[in-house]
Order: sequence, then structure tokens, then C-alpha cells
Amino acid sequence: MMTREDAPTGILQRYLENAYSRLLRKFGGSPFHIEEAARALGVKPSYMKNLLSELRRKGWLISKPDPNDARRAVYNLDLTVISEMKREGVGSAITSYEGEYVLFVNGRIVDKDYDVQRLIRRALKKYKPGEIYITSVGRPRELVTIGF
Repeated sequence: MMTREDAPTGILQRYLENAYSRLLRKFGGSPFHIEEAARALGVKPSYMKNLLSELRRKGWLISKPDPNDARRAVYNLDLTVISEMKREGVGSAITSYEGEYVLFVNGRIVDKDYDVQRLIRRALKKYKPGEIYITSVGRPRELVTIGF
């Protein structure tokens, strides 16, 4: 694995965004173990451990003890970083929605709208608040704060 010391700024960032994007496509908002992530990316678990550490250091990954086996960790991608990624990988998947609000459910884009209130009403009819994540792509038309 490329380390922070070895990589010029930007290369490591793109590498991590690409890994995040691939994990997002595979797992969405679902929890996963290190072995599942290693299989999804086609790497050794020892390599995956370093990669997950880098993602966690950037704040893109959340880990907690496995409730069934405290010696293992369960990982979840932090979906709030999706709107920050504008380059290859994750950012390129949503740049076609520039200026719109996008609804993610379990890490998958399921709806979009220019009107965030309309999007929220549709989302809450179908999904539980804990399942949804809405973000603006690019510069939002209006500043909106919503709490659940």
C-alpha cells in the first residue's frame, strides 16, 4: 500500500477516493468486515487493514466492535463525505446531479430533485429517517437545515 510519506499529495487522495467508491458500490450503507472488504477489492486482508486505517484517519470510515465477537471490528462508510468528493470515483457518480439534491438510501442513489422539501416528503413516505441521507451536489440553490 502506498503510504502518506511515499505518495505525492493528490495521488493518495485519488487512491483513497477510488477505494471508497468501490466499497460504496459494494456495501452502500451496510456494515462489513475486513475480509469482505478485501474480497470486494481483491486484496489481502493485511493490505486491507492499512487501507481501512487510512480511510478511518480521513474520517470516511466508522468502525466499532462486532457485537457478536468483540475481537473483530464492523465497518461502515461515512456517507456524509460523498458530497465532498468531486474527482474520480464517488464524485463522478454524482456530478451529473449538479445543483440538485440527491437522496441516498443505504449508500445508493434512489431519487433526486431541485426542491429539497419535495425530496424529503417522498423519502419519508418510503424510508425510515435513519436509512436516508440527502446531500446537495455542487452549490445548493438554498441553505436548508433539517433535523430528525
